[in-house]
Amino acid sequence: MFDRPPVNISRTAVTIDGRDVHTSVGFMTSKPFKEDTGFVEFNRPAVGDDQVAIESIGNNG
Repeated sequence: MFDRPPVNISRTAVTIDGRDVHTSVGFMTSKPFKEDTGFVEFNRPAVGDDQVAIESIGNNG
C-alpha cells in the first residue's frame, strides 16, 4: 500500500501489579494526503486525511 520505508515500533503494556507484561513489535508507515501518486486522479477533494498503516505481532497469544 505504501512505498516508503517503515518505522519499527515496540509497545509494552504492564498491569498495575506488574505481574503481566505484553509486548508487541511491528512497523508503522504513513502517506500524506497531498502526496503525488503518479496516477491521474479525477474528482479528488482538495483536503483529506493522511493515511497510517500499523502492522504488529505480540507475545500475548
